[in-house]
Amino acid sequence: CAARRRLQRPVKQLVSHGWALLPSSAALLAPRSGRRGAKVALQLPAGTSLDKLRFRKGDAVVLSEANAEGDRPCRWVGEGTVQQLSEQRLVLQLQLGEPPSEAELARGSWRGGGGAHPRPPP
Repeated sequence: CAARRRLQRPVKQLVSHGWALLPSSAALLAPRSGRRGAKVALQLPAGTSLDKLRFRKGDAVVLSEANAEGDRPCRWVGEGTVQQLSEQRLVLQLQLGEPPSEAELARGSWRGGGGAHPRPPP
């Protein structure tokens, strides 16, 4: 299947083809509240072209922690939907997963990506 083959590619290749983003920073906008998931904002790198991205507002995405080189995901964090997408930032409403803390977001390297992604085993 095409989605599984895409997942085998290095993250840098996914970014170059618009399937993933490596944001310059991340912040927790709203913590989990009842049935509503947390909102996370990812600051997009300068020069990000929205026309090149393969996901739009309302699309399902995955948030994962990336390794320092950004070439592969290290830790699945959650799944959610794109709430806002602009030249400056991507806002995700997470429905599944435990959102990272503000401290983790500040020091981590994050990846937001569209398309089908495997969930980690329970």
